[in-house]
Amino acid sequence: MKDIKYQYAYVESNTLVSIKDYTKETSTQHQFKCIVCGSELRPRAIGSKHRRAHFYHKEVVLCNGESYLH
Repeated sequence: MKDIKYQYAYVESNTLVSIKDYTKETSTQHQFKCIVCGSELRPRAIGSKHRRAHFYHKEVVLCNGESYLH
């Protein structure tokens, strides 16, 4: 199974959070930012039985996923 690229993000207080810490309801109460490029992230597939939950970039950006891993 393919690894999920964005499992972590920053919230408003610059605190690092995991997608696993959120439900559909609680995820709408926050704004998430990419830990690499600082662009806005959105949660996806929270509570899904078919896909793993993850964050994705709201806009198309050139974000280096390699930096995310380090």
